[in-house]
Amino acid sequence: MQKVIRFCLGKPYWVISVVILFTIAFGSQIPKIKMDPRVEVVLSDDNLEVQRFVENRNTFA
Repeated sequence: MQKVIRFCLGKPYWVISVVILFTIAFGSQIPKIKMDPRVEVVLSDDNLEVQRFVENRNTFA
């Protein structure tokens, strides 16, 4: 642990550069995130509440 701390204190520009590169790399993937907010996808199909929800949706949709 002390080696890591010494490295960070001794070469702060390397550490900042690596953090910035990781931030850009992970940040560039944000537009590719897809979310599906449907309830029936999150819960299992054999769940009674999901079955009732799907039946209700089909009745009134």
